[in-house]
Amino acid sequence: MAHSCERLLATSKFALRCAAFLASIAIVIPQVAHAADPTQPLAGERVLSFYMAGETDIVAVTNEGAKGFIEPFPSGIARFDEPALNTSIAMIVKLHDADGKTVGFASQMEYFTGNADEVATSWTVVIPGRGALYLTERERPDPRFHVDIVQKVFKTGTPWDGTFHRLATSGPRPDGRGEISGGSMEFANAKGSFVEMHTYTRFTPDGKVGGNSELRIFLK
Repeated sequence: MAHSCERLLATSKFALRCAAFLASIAIVIPQVAHAADPTQPLAGERVLSFYMAGETDIVAVTNEGAKGFIEPFPSGIARFDEPALNTSIAMIVKLHDADGKTVGFASQMEYFTGNADEVATSWTVVIPGRGALYLTERERPDPRFHVDIVQKVFKTGTPWDGTFHRLATSGPRPDGRGEISGGSMEFANAKGSFVEMHTYTRFTPDGKVGGNSELRIFLK
């Protein structure tokens, strides 16, 4: 069903739909633990990072197609316009490492839980030849981006350029991280947690988002 930009902003759908980025696999040397910061590894954790550059790594995406969402792609893809699906999004992206080398792909599936503006998100990260990781998280929009940037761009019609860092993950773990729920092959016994992070650099009145994102996975 169609929504106005104002209703999308009121329901917080837009910022969450635009937050879809990710990608590849790079082992990082463990750092000093920061217990209060879910983005930093604790003692004994090994870090794998997956990156995606803006919308250029999106292979396919669908949702209800209302104005303010990421436009369904490619043209002609089936849309989630049934009542049971119209607060959901599905996306496939290419994954690359910190050097920009493509190493795999991932699917992101998310839907509103009905608990305020909370979104349940599931990732399947596939690295051919190595296996897959299955990740689950809860997300909430950041009002600083949603109101101070998105709403202002819609009202003025003027694109925003700058730098805005956002931690998308809010749980379900008490420490604010998402969970590794399974894996295959090399990752068959993987245990640990993860966070989804974004750096936005541009937002336009037609809903285009520029920037980069990271899935930072903490393996025990």
